[in-house]
Amino acid sequence: MNFIKYVFAKIGSGFLYGVGFVIASLLLGSLAFSYVDSNLEAKEQKRKERELARQEERRLMFRDFDETAKLDVEVTKERIEPGEFTLLGKVENRGDAKWSYVSVKAELFNESGDFIDECTEIVSETIAPGQVLNFKLSCGACSQFKLRDYKKYELKITDARYVR
Repeated sequence: MNFIKYVFAKIGSGFLYGVGFVIASLLLGSLAFSYVDSNLEAKEQKRKERELARQEERRLMFRDFDETAKLDVEVTKERIEPGEFTLLGKVENRGDAKWSYVSVKAELFNESGDFIDECTEIVSETIAPGQVLNFKLSCGACSQFKLRDYKKYELKITDARYVR
């Protein structure tokens, strides 16, 4: 009988040691898994941030001129006579990027609103955010016949090149 008690005691203590080992292993495993999992989440978040930064960089690298450029054009002086059409003005950059080769276009219309001619001037200097550049737009090639019918003009910026 002593022998059976001894065997059961050994089996019982082995079982308890085994249960303790399993519990300890589960605790250590779950702690390690949660550490690795949180570390993976942090790495994934950093990867997403880097990807967004790369996408923004690519978007800006190949940026096209549009209304988000916030380039404004204003006429400061006009000289419109039968043989001459000249506008003096300024281009202002209210945006957050540098631009160059800003294309300023004046479309001329007659009394009935029909298009009769257009003039374009390219301001080749780089215009930084907050900067103002002057320009002179002339229709030197306009014939006196076309300007005789002239009534009004519309001025706008049609294109520009993004500068990194």
